[in-house]
Amino acid sequence: MGHTSITVIVFLLLSLAYVLTSGAPLRVHSVDIVAFAISFVVPGIVAQKQQTVNPLVIWFAGGIFGIFFWDIGSAYVIVKRELFMGWSIVYPTGVVGLLLLQLLVKYISKKLLYNKAINQDAA
Repeated sequence: MGHTSITVIVFLLLSLAYVLTSGAPLRVHSVDIVAFAISFVVPGIVAQKQQTVNPLVIWFAGGIFGIFFWDIGSAYVIVKRELFMGWSIVYPTGVVGLLLLQLLVKYISKKLLYNKAINQDAA
């Protein structure tokens, strides 16, 4: 199981936990989950496939783009929410949280037995 698989599994588990614990309507869930996919899954897969750009740059850019998508989408589907409402907290904490989640996935994928066997064979 590789990095991409771990990324998708973490995405599915966190999305499922969110839907099961939140009382929000479907339109809000849709925006949140699509934004999470844009800000977490897409950069995680692109950073894994891309070898010339530092993964942190890809994760950061994807996180900002996904949070911006979420900001626009949630302002559209939630009546009392305005665009850039609470931006000084939402954007920094969102990006830091996404970067930490990406680092956790990278750590987990390196600790898998499959990866250990490959690393030992290469040595």
